[in-house]
Amino acid sequence: MTEQNSHNIGLLQNNLPKGWITCTLSEIAQINPPKPKNNTISDILKVSFVPMKNVEEITGNIDLSEIREYSKVKKGYTYFQNDDLLFAKITPCMENGKIAIATGLKNSIGFGSTEFHVIRLKNFIPRKFYFFYFLQNDFRNKAQHNMKGTAGQLRVPYKYMENALIPLPPLNEQHRIVAKIESIFAQID
Repeated sequence: MTEQNSHNIGLLQNNLPKGWITCTLSEIAQINPPKPKNNTISDILKVSFVPMKNVEEITGNIDLSEIREYSKVKKGYTYFQNDDLLFAKITPCMENGKIAIATGLKNSIGFGSTEFHVIRLKNFIPRKFYFFYFLQNDFRNKAQHNMKGTAGQLRVPYKYMENALIPLPPLNEQHRIVAKIESIFAQID
């Protein structure tokens, strides 16, 4: 752990409610997990295909109407599965809040834009809590300040996502927060 990371953990930890802890994203999730190595997937299996345009900003809604054969997408696209979080890594999509939870995928498999970071949270972590966490302006602003690349092609690097400091509240608190946010969104709708 770098001295800067250690300092940031101290700052974050001091501002958290009792019972919460600070961790890096890689401690609770796999970032950009690979396709299964023992690939027994048939080339003619139908899977969901999600280009960047099919993810709505802020709402996390995904248009899953595009279906392709596995053989057509297994190379050159980003692999994900049901319950993975998709986080747009390229500008301006990231800043605009293109983040979603992949659910309802054809045969539980999806492929999509290479401009997604895929976040596979450990089983005990509620996906919606971190969907809302990554959606907040503070997280996206920090990610934006860490983008690399040339103008118009800036991306949030893998290393940034891997080392991003995040709070980990107790499980019951995560569920309470998600319920509160969803009730606020329902009132807005």
